[in-house]
Amino acid sequence: MEIGAHRNLVEEFVKAIRKTPLKVGCYFSLREWNNPFYTTSTMPIYVEQHLYPQLKDLITKYKPDLIWADGPDNYDEEIWKTKEFFAWLYSSSEVKDSVVINDRWAKFKNGKHGDFYTSEYSSSNKKYDKPWEECRGMGFSFGYNKLEDIEDYAVPQALIHTLIKIVSQGGNLLLNIGPTAEGKIPPIMQERLLQIGEWLKVNGEGIYNTRPWKRIANGQKENVTGSLEKNIMSAGMLF
Repeated sequence: MEIGAHRNLVEEFVKAIRKTPLKVGCYFSLREWNNPFYTTSTMPIYVEQHLYPQLKDLITKYKPDLIWADGPDNYDEEIWKTKEFFAWLYSSSEVKDSVVINDRWAKFKNGKHGDFYTSEYSSSNKKYDKPWEECRGMGFSFGYNKLEDIEDYAVPQALIHTLIKIVSQGGNLLLNIGPTAEGKIPPIMQERLLQIGEWLKVNGEGIYNTRPWKRIANGQKENVTGSLEKNIMSAGMLF
């Protein structure tokens, strides 16, 4: 409220979303690059007197359905007091029975803590015991980067192939888009979303409400993820 827009943008966002069928999700960066207390010697002060009071205030005031944490950096869960926060979140907070969180809460703990797991700009196959999602931008940057040119953006075929691969392995695609300084979504990002949408109009049955599965062939369990990916791809590319 004191700098930037001089408006409570989180409050406005939450009020607007609550008027729709959508869920309220809040991104929260644990890491603050320019905070003078974000140093190895002063991390206890940063965590106890800044980070968690701010995070708990966000949760108590706005009751988000989802918290997407990021940037745990090189500090372990003891430094971040991860277990203490989870104990409060799931036992005493305003959203203890409804909130969903990801897994980025401490160094080397991705795929261990949280209600769902996250990977980023990854091309490897995934086998998780919980829901998961792959997050990436359309280009090399998250959000809008005015220095990126057309060749830096993934072509629609590549984005659709990425969507298919992730869904065939039981994941969700978090595809980042970002507004310009004027608040406008760049036309190339609009175009990519429309192109993916056109493909989904034809092939959405193979994407929405689907799950990975295995079949029994010759007495052996066979993972059909690969064949599912090929079948969806052959169903029709519109480009």
